[in-house]
Amino acid sequence: MRISIKSPDRDPSQRFDTRGFTLIEIMIAMVILSGLSLLTAQSIRSSVLNRDKINREIASDSAVRDVLRVMERDINVAFHHRDIFTAMINQIEREKRQPNRTGNQAPGTPTPTDPSAPQPTGGNPFADIANSQQQDAFVEKKPPPQLTAFHGEPDALHFTALANVRMQRDIQESDQAEVGYFLRNCKSREPRRGREGAASSSCLVRRLSPLIDDDVTKGGNEVILLENIVDFKLRYFGPDREDWVEQWKTGQNGDQISKENFPYAVEVTLAMHDTADPKSKKVAMTMVAPLRFPNNPPKENASGTQSPDAANGDANATTSTGNATGNPTTTPPAGP
Repeated sequence: MRISIKSPDRDPSQRFDTRGFTLIEIMIAMVILSGLSLLTAQSIRSSVLNRDKINREIASDSAVRDVLRVMERDINVAFHHRDIFTAMINQIEREKRQPNRTGNQAPGTPTPTDPSAPQPTGGNPFADIANSQQQDAFVEKKPPPQLTAFHGEPDALHFTALANVRMQRDIQESDQAEVGYFLRNCKSREPRRGREGAASSSCLVRRLSPLIDDDVTKGGNEVILLENIVDFKLRYFGPDREDWVEQWKTGQNGDQISKENFPYAVEVTLAMHDTADPKSKKVAMTMVAPLRFPNNPPKENASGTQSPDAANGDANATTSTGNATGNPTTTPPAGP
């Protein structure tokens, strides 16, 4: 027995379309896909280039900031030795040999006799002559040579500081050292693309000598801190100064104010720009570094008493800040 099943009649309008894409449709799809791929590649390339540019700018900013931080640390610990013991001994000896020292005694009060001063011996004239010769033979003691110094120029700085770090055990060195910062032409450590050899530029050099001698500008080991320097300026602020000055020298080469005094603060302006690299950007920063303890001789105020705080300055009056535009953002320290 055969069973047949008849399929229902289909509507001719509901027939499935078995045709594929035409060539024009495929070409349009490929063009759209190619445009999207090109835009994606350009976006990725732009992101990579921007990343490299930002990394270079961050590296340049970090390099300048690190150098300023090293300079700030050295300037903070500038070392100024001032011999006060010799002056005290000479003053005591002079006071001993003053015949009539009334001081702040009231009128009519008898002057006490100094037991350490030479006393008359009564009937022995030879002893009186010996005491008189001993009194006249006093010669003031000379202070030891002054080896600590501060030699500041508009584009160079040399001074003594507590910046030495002993790298070997039991080495005969202290933390005292001569520190110097100056510019010098040097060859780049990284060769340029398309050029033979290394390019030369102006470099910032740090000099450190663990031995302090009579010339604070020479000696020691030199290390290149930064290349491609286009601007390096120094200014100084110290006692009896109403504004920043471009020179500060202690010793015989200094003026009446600076020859025995260290400054209160140093303003450093540093700019770096690799002119050989068209993608390089100029980075400039300004910093004010205070001296924590200038140890300057105390000054006498109107009442005749000494005020060491006014001579040494206020280390908290300056702050170390900077920016990447080259404009100073620091407040000068208060004047003495």
